[in-house]
Amino acid sequence: MLTEKINRTDIILIMLVTLTWGLSYSVIKFALKDYPPIAFRTWCLVLGILALGVYLVRHRISFRVPQAERFRVFQLSALNMILWQIGLMYGVLFLNSGRAAIIGYTMPVWALLTSVLVYGARLTWQGVLGVTLALAATILLGVAEFSAFSAAPIGVIFMLSAAISWGAGTAMTRHSTLTISNEVLAFWSLVSAFIALLILTFFTEYDRWRWPVMSEWLAIIYAGVVTFSFGYVAWFRVARKLPPVVSSLSIMLVPVVGLFAGSLFMGETLSSFDYVALILILLAMATVIRPAPRH
Repeated sequence: MLTEKINRTDIILIMLVTLTWGLSYSVIKFALKDYPPIAFRTWCLVLGILALGVYLVRHRISFRVPQAERFRVFQLSALNMILWQIGLMYGVLFLNSGRAAIIGYTMPVWALLTSVLVYGARLTWQGVLGVTLALAATILLGVAEFSAFSAAPIGVIFMLSAAISWGAGTAMTRHSTLTISNEVLAFWSLVSAFIALLILTFFTEYDRWRWPVMSEWLAIIYAGVVTFSFGYVAWFRVARKLPPVVSSLSIMLVPVVGLFAGSLFMGETLSSFDYVALILILLAMATVIRPAPRH
C-alpha cells in the first residue's frame, strides 16, 4: 500500500524536478528560435528513451509490462506525456511567448477536480486553499500576457487543454495500481510520445526538417537526458506516492524558476506581479507540504 507521507527523498526529488523543469523553459525558448517545435521535442524524446533504456539494461530491470496493465500505461502516457507535450509546444508557438507555459500550471486545479469528481477523493480545506493560492499566482504570472492571450486564443486553447490533460493524468497516476517500476512507466511513456510526435512532425514540419546545429544539440541533450529521463522518473515516483493535489502543487515553483531563469539568461524583464506570485506559490506549497504529525 502506498504511503502519503512525504520523506526527505521526496522533498529532494521535488526540488530537483522543479529546478530542472524550470530551467528547461529557457532551453526551449532558445532552441525554438530557429528549429521546428515538434521536431525538437521528438529529438529530445529519442535521447530520453536511449538514456532511460541504458539505465534499465544496466540495472537489469525488465521492460515488460503485464498485459492487464498495458492499456492503463497507454492512458497515462497519453495524458501525462503526449497531450501535454503537444499542447505545450503549440501553445508556446501560437502565443509567441515562453510565459504561455504558465497556463500549464493551472494543472493542480484540474488534478483536484478529477480526484474529487472521478475518484471520489475527499475535498479538504488545505487542498482548496493550496489550489486557490496557486491559481491566483498563475493569474498574476500571466497578467502581463493577457493582451497576447486574447490576440491568440488558439494558443490558450492548446495550453489549457494541456493543463487539463496533465492534471487528469496526475490524478489517474495516483489512483492506478501498477506493478511496474517508475522507470519502466517513464520509458514506455517516452516511447508512446515519440511515436505520436514523430507522426505529427512528419505531417506538419517535414519541409522544415534539418540536422540540428551544436547549440540546438546541447538543448536537445539537456531536455532529453535531464528533463525527460530524470525528470519523469522522479515525477512518476512523486505522483504515484502522494495525493494529486500535493504532488501537483509541489512543483508549482517550476514557472517561477522559468521566469527567473528567463530574466537571467534571456534578458526578460520581471514585474512586481512575478514577486507576489512567488510568495503565493510558496504559501500554496507550505499549505500542502507539511511535516507529518509526531505520534
